[in-house]
Amino acid sequence: MQLQLSRAQVDSDWKREVERRLGRKLADCYQCGKCTAGCPVSYEMFHPIHAMMRLAQLGRKDEALRSRSQWVCVACETCSTRCPKDAEPARLMTILREMAQEEGCVNANERDIYDFHTSFLASVRRFGRVYEMGLVAAYKLKSPLRRGPQDMLTALKMARRGKPGLFPHRIQNVAAIRRIYERTRLQAQAAARAESSPEPHGESH
Repeated sequence: MQLQLSRAQVDSDWKREVERRLGRKLADCYQCGKCTAGCPVSYEMFHPIHAMMRLAQLGRKDEALRSRSQWVCVACETCSTRCPKDAEPARLMTILREMAQEEGCVNANERDIYDFHTSFLASVRRFGRVYEMGLVAAYKLKSPLRRGPQDMLTALKMARRGKPGLFPHRIQNVAAIRRIYERTRLQAQAAARAESSPEPHGESH
């Protein structure tokens, strides 16, 4: 993949924020391509994982956040396991998903994946584990016309086998899961405030 670069497309501040969240320098990646070679869904990605890392290295914010690749990623972490530099490409994909949500620039063609992603997280936050029936209902309600007839047939076949269960099963300490969510939310807010506040200038003498 060839990338044409202009100064107008480079967002150095965004690149630094990616590095802050990643906890390492993007330059650690030397584009060996092992991540893409091992990725089970790279054939579905317009930008394979090594190209996403390259976009981040170059500060190509808009192109990276509007890509479909971070939504196609299944978070299997094969890429991070194979990476000889521990550059954490899997973590980068998670960060790009988070940033795309924050910026409101989720790829329109991947809205189905985004809706499922948010419904899944909401289910885990509420019950401590996935409540399958609730997850499906929440996902479908975000777009009622989405594959309705086909899914009704599938639902009837599953119901005959007693799947999925009608009622949720909560874990014993669901409050701990909610505290994790809340702590993560507060950390993200604090990071956003720190990023937006001007750096203090040294005192003049």
